[in-house]
Amino acid sequence: MSDDNLHCDTTELLEAFSSSNDHEEVAEEIQKEMSEYENTTLDIAITGESGAGKSTFINALLGVSQDDEDDAETGVTETTTEPKAYKHPQDQTVTYWDLPGLGTPSIKSQQYYEKVHFEKYDFFIIIASERFKESHIDLAKRIQAMKKRFYFVWSKIDQDLSNAKRSKPSVYNEETILQTIRNDVVQKLKDGWAGNPLVFLISSFNLNLYDFNVMIETMKQEMPSHKRHKFILILPNASLQIIQEKRDALRGQIWKKALLSSIVSFVPIPGLSFACDIPLMINTLKEYVKSLCLDKQTLTKLSDVWLKDIKSVIQSPVCKEEINSSFALNILVSKETTKEALINKGYFYAIPIFGSIYGSAVAFTTIRDILYKALDEVVDDAKRVHEEIKKAISEQ
Repeated sequence: MSDDNLHCDTTELLEAFSSSNDHEEVAEEIQKEMSEYENTTLDIAITGESGAGKSTFINALLGVSQDDEDDAETGVTETTTEPKAYKHPQDQTVTYWDLPGLGTPSIKSQQYYEKVHFEKYDFFIIIASERFKESHIDLAKRIQAMKKRFYFVWSKIDQDLSNAKRSKPSVYNEETILQTIRNDVVQKLKDGWAGNPLVFLISSFNLNLYDFNVMIETMKQEMPSHKRHKFILILPNASLQIIQEKRDALRGQIWKKALLSSIVSFVPIPGLSFACDIPLMINTLKEYVKSLCLDKQTLTKLSDVWLKDIKSVIQSPVCKEEINSSFALNILVSKETTKEALINKGYFYAIPIFGSIYGSAVAFTTIRDILYKALDEVVDDAKRVHEEIKKAISEQ
């Protein structure tokens, strides 16, 4: 960030403070917004016929392997007879629902619709792996009648490609085969339904390939803004594009976190010339690590799956060290901007502000810049981990 932008931001902050006699009112508004976001729930239903790969798909979205304790149970026969909830490990307000398989002999059609409680889900992902049937189309019509979103996913596309290559290796062309499958599936859905269906070709074992990113982009555009932000942050780091979108979403919240941290507490902190909310700063740094899938538990799992020391590419202190009060205070002390430095750069030119307002402005600019830098470093680590996994895949 340039000095000119910093000057502008600080000036606007000081002017806002000087025109308001109630800093607590400002803090309450930000806290209310943050609380509403934290309490926002996101319920995603995954449904389809038994054996289509629903549970494997959920595990991929959760970022867990098939042998984790909290994974969705997989198997060649139907393993789900009741809607089963899987809380996201990074955000417990996000739930993936593994619904009973369509066409399961033990569940008749009308019983199925009574069992799944359609009204509770934000949107539906309808999965098939061999063909979409009349039951899928009937389900889509019922969801549409409730004015809810749904998405068709053709899973196991990697198996389809492998089979095609094995049967006709001399004429194998991946792009041609993908387009042929897509056209065929869409046409069959159109034949049974007057809609204009979108079908996404997915491999749950490699989300970075095929249509996963296109599907995510489509979902995002159709979500309310408060749920979209949450959805972005719980996605697996399946591509550099997703990592960048997480960075943009988190970066957009920094000014609020910095402003709130600078005005909620005027209790002096030893070693600093200003007061700030240390716990809020700690929680924000931890949020960066979790949202970018760089917590120690996730990195350990990735290392086990790919038989590589994924943690070796981590460089950011935020990811390598324990984030606690001592860690946060050390950063604040080392980055503190003094009154003299601000005056020398002209940030307080012609603005007669004194006392706690000055301290809040210093705290705001200091915390804001720390969070910008910390987030960029964590994002760089996430990109390094992503590239390391790509290497591991290519070496298989």
